[in-house]
Amino acid sequence: MKRETEALNTGESAVELRRKEMIRIVEEVFRTMLQTEAEATSSKLWLGMNGITAVVRFKGAWQGTLAVECSTTEAKQLVQLFTGIENPGELENECKDVLGELANIVAGNLKMVLPKGTLAGLPEVVDGSLELASHASEAPIQIQTLVAAHSEPVSLMLAEKI
Repeated sequence: MKRETEALNTGESAVELRRKEMIRIVEEVFRTMLQTEAEATSSKLWLGMNGITAVVRFKGAWQGTLAVECSTTEAKQLVQLFTGIENPGELENECKDVLGELANIVAGNLKMVLPKGTLAGLPEVVDGSLELASHASEAPIQIQTLVAAHSEPVSLMLAEKI
């Protein structure tokens, strides 16, 4: 009810207000967890099979998918930030664990703005990229950020299920 009241006061739809809240939460998680700024973008990062994607699916009152994608090189940067390991080398499992944990943290924070009764699944981590747009009821929210200078972007997408 609060969200609908805020939407009426600002002239925005409840859906648009939710999208803005989701973007704000994701930006805050990236700022807090990765010490970096994130911003919404309309472009799609395409990693092909040279990346890692962590996926969290939402069920219940709101259904959709959260995907966090980055290159394997960038995943190593995330391992350094999360664990303090200076040179993670070829720690493939650690890269997947850290990306899954980041997706889980974002999903947990997003539940605060999703309708009551929304459940978040456990993160699944896969090699390669995931196409969410074809399964979405509207354009996915996309946020990209750089974790370190001269690094590749980390991309986050949130799409509501059709």
